[in-house]
Amino acid sequence: MLQRVPKFLRVWRRRSVRDAVAIVGLCFVTYIAAAAFDIFGHTYEIIKRYEAYELEEVIVVAFVLGFLMVIYALRRVQELKLEIRKRRQAEGKTSDQALLLTTAINNMSQGLLMFDSDERLVVCNERYRQNV
Repeated sequence: MLQRVPKFLRVWRRRSVRDAVAIVGLCFVTYIAAAAFDIFGHTYEIIKRYEAYELEEVIVVAFVLGFLMVIYALRRVQELKLEIRKRRQAEGKTSDQALLLTTAINNMSQGLLMFDSDERLVVCNERYRQNV
């Protein structure tokens, strides 16, 4: 049982998992509220009371809007996945370039020091460390 806790925490750290749990929770609360307050019955009474206004279309529009919001959310998730993939690739390239630069600096025949504007040491290579 204790072995599952770290795995759960690792999965829980993902924002997509937390968002999915929040959406399911909101759907459950909405269902409970709709059942407790008989929202469908009240909506049906309002439609019947104001039949001249043809409120049936409002319900259809609400369902279509909900469906379109689901489509929008799915497309947004796909876009976010693509952006995350591109960011990871860029981070991989950056770390590769940093490794290449570090290797080049450490293989120089001269000692190298680099200071920032506050005169703090930022970079030094292995040759400098050997000579000091």
